[in-house]
Amino acid sequence: MAMFDHPEFWNPKIRAADCLDPPAARSVPPYVYKRTELLLAGHFKPEVIAAINAAIDKKELPALEQGTVDYMMSKSSYLTDNGDHNGPHLMFYVTSKDDAAWGANLTNSPVLSVNYWYVSAQAYPQLKTFPPMSVFLVGVDKWSDGTPAPPM
Repeated sequence: MAMFDHPEFWNPKIRAADCLDPPAARSVPPYVYKRTELLLAGHFKPEVIAAINAAIDKKELPALEQGTVDYMMSKSSYLTDNGDHNGPHLMFYVTSKDDAAWGANLTNSPVLSVNYWYVSAQAYPQLKTFPPMSVFLVGVDKWSDGTPAPPM
C-alpha cells in the first residue's frame, strides 16, 4: 500500500497488518487489489497508474467514503526499515488535505499527514489527476492486545 514513489515500495519485508472499518473496507481495498493485480501481472508503475486512472474514469473503483478508518495496531507488523520497524497507529482517510484542522505535521504533534498516492507529485505527475486522498496518521500508546507500546 506504499505510495508509488515511496523508497520502500518494493520492500519485501513490509508486513502491514491492518483492520478496516466498514467504510474503509468498501473504499480502500479495491485500489490496493487493482494495483497489486497489475503489478503482479508484470506491468510497470506508469502502466499501473494509467490503468487505475482509466478504472477511476469508468467508475470501476469506488469513491472514498466518509468515516474511513484503518487500525494498524499489531505488534507483528513490519512497516519500515527506518528506525523502529513498527508502531501502533490509526489512519483516517479523507478527500481533502487540511493539515491545520488536524494539527498535523507540527512539532510535537501526534498527527502526521501524507498523500495516499505519492510522496512528491514530481516522480509521477499523472497522479495529481487522481481523486484527492489524504491520510492522517495518529500514534496510539497501546497495541491491539492492550499492552503498552513504546513511546513514538
